[in-house]
Amino acid sequence: MSCWTVLGITPTKNIDKIKEAYSNLSNSKNCNNHNIDFKTLKSAYNKALSLAKVSISDLNLSLLGSSNYDILSAVINSSMDSKSIDTIEKFIIKVDEIYTNPLLRFKLEPWINLLTSAILETSSSIDSLNIELIKYLNSHKYLPNKVYQLLNSKFKWTSNKIKLKTKLSSELVDSLINCIENPLPLTYNYLDGINSEKLDEYLELREKAYLSLQNNNLDPEKKCLFAAYSIYTKDLDLVKIIGTYYLNRNDNLMALNYFREAININSNDLYSLSKFGHLLTINNQYSSAISYLERYIKLLRNSIDIEAIIDLAHAYHYSYELQKAKDLYDLLLILRPWDLSIRFELESIKNKISADDSSDNLTIPVYKKYINSYIDPFNYKLKEIYKNFSLRVNEESWKELLSLPIASNEALFYLFEQQTIKFITTNKNIPKNIYDFLNNYFRWTSRHNELLSIYPSLRIDVLFNKLYFNESLSYDSLKNIKSDNLEEYIELRSLAYDSVCSDSKNAEKYLNAALNLFNGDFELYKIYGQYCLNNNLYDEAIKYYKLALSFKEDDYYSICSLALLLTKVENYKEALIYLNKSVNTPAGSLLLDNEDFLTKYAISFYYTGNLINAKKYFKKLGKLNSNLKFVNIYLKNINDRLSGKKRSIIPISVIENPESYSLSLSSKTKDKLVNFITKFKHGFVS
Repeated sequence: MSCWTVLGITPTKNIDKIKEAYSNLSNSKNCNNHNIDFKTLKSAYNKALSLAKVSISDLNLSLLGSSNYDILSAVINSSMDSKSIDTIEKFIIKVDEIYTNPLLRFKLEPWINLLTSAILETSSSIDSLNIELIKYLNSHKYLPNKVYQLLNSKFKWTSNKIKLKTKLSSELVDSLINCIENPLPLTYNYLDGINSEKLDEYLELREKAYLSLQNNNLDPEKKCLFAAYSIYTKDLDLVKIIGTYYLNRNDNLMALNYFREAININSNDLYSLSKFGHLLTINNQYSSAISYLERYIKLLRNSIDIEAIIDLAHAYHYSYELQKAKDLYDLLLILRPWDLSIRFELESIKNKISADDSSDNLTIPVYKKYINSYIDPFNYKLKEIYKNFSLRVNEESWKELLSLPIASNEALFYLFEQQTIKFITTNKNIPKNIYDFLNNYFRWTSRHNELLSIYPSLRIDVLFNKLYFNESLSYDSLKNIKSDNLEEYIELRSLAYDSVCSDSKNAEKYLNAALNLFNGDFELYKIYGQYCLNNNLYDEAIKYYKLALSFKEDDYYSICSLALLLTKVENYKEALIYLNKSVNTPAGSLLLDNEDFLTKYAISFYYTGNLINAKKYFKKLGKLNSNLKFVNIYLKNINDRLSGKKRSIIPISVIENPESYSLSLSSKTKDKLVNFITKFKHGFVS
């Protein structure tokens, strides 16, 4: 409930009226009659007094777009009560009165006052009034967007577009909505001196001229331009349009005249300053150009205009302010490393600056503060990610880096890219997956030659080495390592890995040194396992691979290594555990097409008594390679045993020497046959 409802009066600036209402209600009897407690009444009284004392200009008009904005909060400062406007006809008359007066039309206060009209308190009249107001605005449309936004906040035109089209033409409604949502960049700030009778004619001509300019339709544009200019010459917007018209036609002298006129109207207009400075530069008026471009750049605080920087650098160069020119071209080379003309200009300036030129009191390069506002948070975030290893190895942390403002600023793209490449190629131990993630964003692998060309001072070779070669060791287990030990540990681990791969005598030294720093890395135990395997220390190798799996139970390399090692030491029962795990990995189907793996899988089933599976995989092995003689030996033995015949278990040596086993078997068979015949001859066979 608003303060005015509590007090029982309409919004007003009349303080005596507010005090009278409060006095009438403040006695306990009246409070009880109106079901108002004293605390609520006092609060409403204080609020009403404060609102009555605030000027219209102090209203926070940004609240107009808010869904919970109470329109009465904006109108209680009205300098007059508008309760006499109690019919639709009176309301439209008042609208016309405001619209036809240039001193009222373009200001917000008269429109705010209008919205206190009594007619707006009658819900039955709102729809009809709304329709009449829209019809009026269709033929009287030249209003500032802030007025359209105010009216829309009251009448909800944009949210009721479909409903409005049932009562008005679609064209009319769309035109209104377009005025609200897509206003032209034309202001109404310089029209105080115009003849009110010519105002709408002028605004219509100005709008047509602007739209023609946007569509490159030069003939109608010129006609409208100068028809408007003949009516009124002091409108900054029109003068800028004329200047742009001549600029587009490459009539630089006429463009200069009109942009000079625009600056005379508003000496701080950014568009006019930039175009005027540019025109002076291309007309070789370098000294004059500098003052306008410097003013433009000083005023341009929240964006960057590279073309203006180029103009200013060029003007400095040919005004012999060489150090200033060099500072700017150094900056431009960062922002546009691909621009050969910038490199050429910079080299020319460097050749002109003598070795003994003083570099004291040099000016800070233009836009340095602006650029630092982007680059400083970026560098801070980079260091934060790198310092915390759990962040360094996490792609989500690097995604946050890409959400910083510098990443979305197109003008700073090359600066952003250079800083990124420089950091990741000069700081060690950034995981390969982070390089791949950044490559997906910057598309480095498709820009190899370009990067070499535009960034000659960066370590592009290091970047592409990381991108093209697979990383041998992961960083998954290093999130809990002490930060003081991290870099040294990773260095020792890498040395240990390289030493084991090259069978160096220093391998054990590096392994032990790394283990003394950190004992929670499965990658280190895998290196230990490989070291022991290289030295035929199978039991030790098995121990270390099991340690690796205790930290990362799904590590594929450790699982496969254990499977093969356990068959090596003829621990087939345990070997089957890891062989089955290997088969159940994503690469399992490939393993079953590998001769060595299939051999170990089949014999593990055989020597643990699982003859059915042993037969299955020996048959698969035979199909894979029909030249393996031991396969048929095993299959015959398995088939005989499955059919109930007593057969001895085949020794594992048959795999390496199947011929020897076959000869031994033949010899035993021959001896049995001779023995049988001898017994038969002597009548010992029953």
